[in-house]
Amino acid sequence: MKSFVFTIIFLSFINSFIIAEIITPGNLSLETLHHRSFKISSGKDLILKTESGDVTITPWAKEEVEVKILGNERARERMRFSFNANNNKVEVTGKRDGSGWSWFSSMNLKYEILVPSSFNVEVSTAGGDIKIGGVNGNILLNTSGGDIWVDRCTGTVDTKTSGGDINIFTSNSPVNARTSGGDIDLEYSGSNKGIELKTSGGDIDIKVSIDIKASVELSTSGGEVNSKEITLSNNSRMSRSKIIGDINGGGEKLIARTSGGDIEIKKLKE
Repeated sequence: MKSFVFTIIFLSFINSFIIAEIITPGNLSLETLHHRSFKISSGKDLILKTESGDVTITPWAKEEVEVKILGNERARERMRFSFNANNNKVEVTGKRDGSGWSWFSSMNLKYEILVPSSFNVEVSTAGGDIKIGGVNGNILLNTSGGDIWVDRCTGTVDTKTSGGDINIFTSNSPVNARTSGGDIDLEYSGSNKGIELKTSGGDIDIKVSIDIKASVELSTSGGEVNSKEITLSNNSRMSRSKIIGDINGGGEKLIARTSGGDIEIKKLKE
């Protein structure tokens, strides 16, 4: 009985502690931790590696990279940042303080970055979402615990997340998207440069322009494949879970595979 009472008291204490952490004023608002600008020409590289935080990247007309890092008091206490820039690249790094990491911590951290409209971007975050829009260049995005959103970017698009969804809206670009625990949505227009989509635990929805040329392979281990809106030649339907065929005579590969969901390919409404 004493053990039971002690357990109840302990859990009540833990809950009170967590609630106090959440409603602490320092956790409700973000402040600017760093605000840096770097003069650099179009076509160069941004490299961001951080152990926590959401990332948003947008283009502007300046030949300059602007980095704004926002966080609450926990982020100020626990994160350390470094900046390195030269004529070819801007590097930003965010690392956790070596003093340890508490599961009670309610850290909130965001990166807001502006880059020239033509720029190569490489982002890796261990704990947040990544959003990028309107940037023309090679895009490499990796997150261990968040969603990825790529909008109106042209160039090679390579995305990977271990625990979130991937949304890509692009044209005339090679695309590689992988997620271990989420859905993939792709809207693709223009000339097919090669598409590969893989998820271990979600659905895949694909919308392509009516005149796209592609050699298609769609397969799922735990769902169904639907291609009713798309006319396929050399069509080989192995089962309800696998389709192989060509769109408009064939072309670059369009591969979609999922272990635990459905796959649907439709016409893009233009």
